[in-house]
Amino acid sequence: MYTTTRFILLTAIRDRLFPALIVLILALIGITKALSETAMLEEQQMHLAMSAGLARIVLNMGIAVFVCFHMRAMYDTREIDVMLSRPVSRPKLVFGLWLGFSCVASVLVASVALMVSFLQPANLNGFFFWSISLLLESWIVVAIALFASLTNKSAVTSVLLSFTFYTLGRLMAFFIATANAR
Repeated sequence: MYTTTRFILLTAIRDRLFPALIVLILALIGITKALSETAMLEEQQMHLAMSAGLARIVLNMGIAVFVCFHMRAMYDTREIDVMLSRPVSRPKLVFGLWLGFSCVASVLVASVALMVSFLQPANLNGFFFWSISLLLESWIVVAIALFASLTNKSAVTSVLLSFTFYTLGRLMAFFIATANAR
C-alpha cells in the first residue's frame, strides 16, 4: 500500500499536477478580485466567496481528471497488471490507489486552503470547517473518479461520469429544498 501511494505521488509530481492546479487557482483568484471590485458593498467578502467557490470546483474537477486519466494510463502501460501480479488482494490494491490519490488531493486542499487564508476570512471557525469540508469532498471525488475509471474503459467517459455525480451531489441540497417547498 505504501508503494502504491508513493507511486501515485511521484506520478502527480511528474505530471506537474501541483503547479498546474495552483497556477490555475491563483489566476482564478486574480480574476475574482477584478470581478469583485465592481461590487458597491462588501467587496472583500464577495472576493472571498467567489474565490473559495471557484477554487473548490476547479480543485475537485482537476482531481477527477487526474484520477481518471492516470488510471487509464496505468491500463495502457500495463502498470495495473504489474500491481495485480503482486501478492496483494484486490480490495487492498483499490484502497491503496484511493489512499494515494487522497494524499495527492490532501496536498492540493492544503495549498488551496493556504491561498484562501491569504484573503483574510473574517470567521476563522467557519474557514476551518470550510477547509475540512473541502478535504472530505475531495476524498469523495477521488472515490467516485476511481470507481468510474475502474469500471469504464474510456477516460473521457469516466471523467464525464465523475463530473455528473459531483454536480448532482452539489445540487442535492437545492433539489431537497425545492421538493420541500410548498
